[in-house]
Amino acid sequence: FPSHKRLQQCLLFARYKPHDNFYADPLDFSPVLDSNTFEVVHIDFAAHRTKPGGAPSVPATKPRDLEQDDFKSCGRERIRPPTKSFEYLPDISGIKLRNDIKPLHIIQPEGPSFKVDGHVLEWQKWKMHIAYSSREGIVISTVTYNDNGEIRPLFYRLSRRLSRSENIDIEYPSQANSE
Repeated sequence: FPSHKRLQQCLLFARYKPHDNFYADPLDFSPVLDSNTFEVVHIDFAAHRTKPGGAPSVPATKPRDLEQDDFKSCGRERIRPPTKSFEYLPDISGIKLRNDIKPLHIIQPEGPSFKVDGHVLEWQKWKMHIAYSSREGIVISTVTYNDNGEIRPLFYRLSRRLSRSENIDIEYPSQANSE
C-alpha cells in the first residue's frame, strides 16, 4: 500500500438479532479502508491454520501481491459463520438460572462512601470521569486528587485497548507493519 494513505483494517462480525453476542461470529475477510476517501482499498482473506498440525493455509505470511485475487492466494475455503444464533442472555437463550443461591444484601445505613453524578465518580479524595467505549472497554479520564485543598490532575485518559483478540491470527495482515 502507498505510505501516504491512511488505512484501517476492519474486523467484521455476523450478527443476526439485536441482542446477539457482537463478537461471537467473526467473518472470514476484512476490508481495508482509506480513512481519507472512505473507499474500500482491498479485501483481505487471511490465511487460516487449516492444515494438519496447525500449519497455515499458505507457506509464507508475507504480504501478498495486491493485483492477485486475494481469496485464491489465501489457500483455503470460505469459512461461513454459523447460521444458528448462540444467545448468552438468559431471558433470550432459555437457559434456566440457578435458584439455589441465597440473596446477598449490601446495607450501608449511612449511605455509600462515593458519589456518582452522571459519568463523574467522586470517592474519598479522588474524582474521575468514567465511560465505556465498545472498542476499548472502560475509559477513565480527568482523574484528579484533592491534596489538602489543592486539586492535582493525575491522568487525562486511561484505557485498556484490546491488545489481542483470540479469533485473530497474528499472521499477515495483522503483523504487516511489525516486520
